[in-house]
Order: sequence, then C-alpha cells, then structure tokens
Amino acid sequence: MKLSCIILDDEPLAQEQVEAYISECEELVLIGKASSMQALERLLKVHQADILFLDIKFRGGDISQIGRLNIKDYIIIVITAYSHKHLTGYNLNFARDILFKPFSLERFKESLNKVISLKAVK
Repeated sequence: MKLSCIILDDEPLAQEQVEAYISECEELVLIGKASSMQALERLLKVHQADILFLDIKFRGGDISQIGRLNIKDYIIIVITAYSHKHLTGYNLNFARDILFKPFSLERFKESLNKVISLKAVK
C-alpha cells in the first residue's frame, strides 16, 4: 500500500530532509511540497493525500490554521524545531506523532510505522 504525502514547511532544508526520508520509504510517495497554508490548500484541491507533514510555523501562519482543513481526512505528523515546552500554546490533539528537528531516518521510520498501522486499521 502506497501512502501519498505532502510536506508543509517554509524551510527549504527541512523540506529537503523530509523529502529525502520519504524517498527512503517504499510505502510513501511525495505528491507535493508547500511553504504556506494557501499553497497547501491549493495542493489538496488537486491531489488526495494520506499523510501531511506539517511544521508548527510556516510562511504567513502557524499550525492553528489547520482547522481550515477537514483534518479527519489526513494522518498528520507535526515536524518542529520547537522543544516540548514551546508547544504548550498549540492544540496538537489531531497530530498522530511529532518529529523534533533534527530527526534521524530511524525516528522518521518509527513515526511512519505508527501511522501505517493506524491507516491499516481504518
């Protein structure tokens, strides 16, 4: 089963890291990258995604804007450079996992294994 992914991060190096990790996982296919909520919304109008890798803060906004999407349609993995203590102001109950930058390929795959098992249950 292939899972389609979109990355939302306004840092090109962070996008490249996640893209490289996605390419290492045969279960994943990257269908797009965005650096703003508006760009993500445009991608989702054209492509159906299974997994969204979302940074906490991005160009023109932050993850609190995710409510504009029908989030139950997606598995959301948050990626962030913030520490745990800086996340208290955000409601991240919708996130299936959080990856703290910089994260290893092993940690990425661990997160992926969690969400693949969740997708299989649906």
